[in-house]
Amino acid sequence: MKRIAVIFSLFFITGCSSQTFDAGGFDVDGGAGSEGGTDAGSLAQAIDPIAMGYAWTFDVTVAGTYPSCSNGSSTGAVTQEGAMGGRDAFLVSSFCSGLGSYWYSADGDRVSEWDGSNWLVAIDSPVEDGHTWTTSGITYVWKKIGALTVKAGTFADCWEIDAQGAAPYYAATFCRGVGPVKWHVRDTSGTNGYDAELTSKSF
Repeated sequence: MKRIAVIFSLFFITGCSSQTFDAGGFDVDGGAGSEGGTDAGSLAQAIDPIAMGYAWTFDVTVAGTYPSCSNGSSTGAVTQEGAMGGRDAFLVSSFCSGLGSYWYSADGDRVSEWDGSNWLVAIDSPVEDGHTWTTSGITYVWKKIGALTVKAGTFADCWEIDAQGAAPYYAATFCRGVGPVKWHVRDTSGTNGYDAELTSKSF
C-alpha cells in the first residue's frame, strides 16, 4: 500500500498512495485479501500478501527534501481488519510516518486502495511482463525481474511496477509471498523523494 502535492495514484503497504504522493506505496498492498481469501496457501503465492500482524521493515534513504519520510530503519504494518466500501479490508501503516495509514482490499493479485469514497486499483492482475493498467490518469506496467537479492534475503519471483510518462516517478519491486522489497519515488522535480529496501519481514 499512499501524499504530498501530486496525486500519484498508487498506494501500498508501505510506500505510496493515491491519496498522497503526493501515492501502493505499499504499501502496502496486493496479494490475497478479503475477496481472494486469506488462507496460508494463497498468501504464500500472493504478489503482495496482506494479513493481520504482517509487517515489513525497510532501510529508507531520503533524497532531497521529503518531510513525510525519515532516513533509517522504519516499519509498515497491517494494524486492523474491517469492512470498508462494501469490502473486507486491511488498514496498513506506511513506513513513511508522515504518510499515515490506508485501507487496502485484495482479490488474488489485484489490490485496491480506498480513497475515501471509492476503491482504486493499486496493483493489477495478471502479473505478467508488459501488462499495463491506468489509475487516476497514470499508466503503470509490470516488468519481470526474476530472482532478486535485497537486504532481507534472496527471493525467486520478483516483479517491478513502473509509472509511465513524465515525473513524478514511481517504481516498486514486489516478490511473491513477500510483497514490496524496493521503492523508488521522486516528485516532479526529479530530486525529492525516497528509496527503500526491505531488511526484514514479520509473518
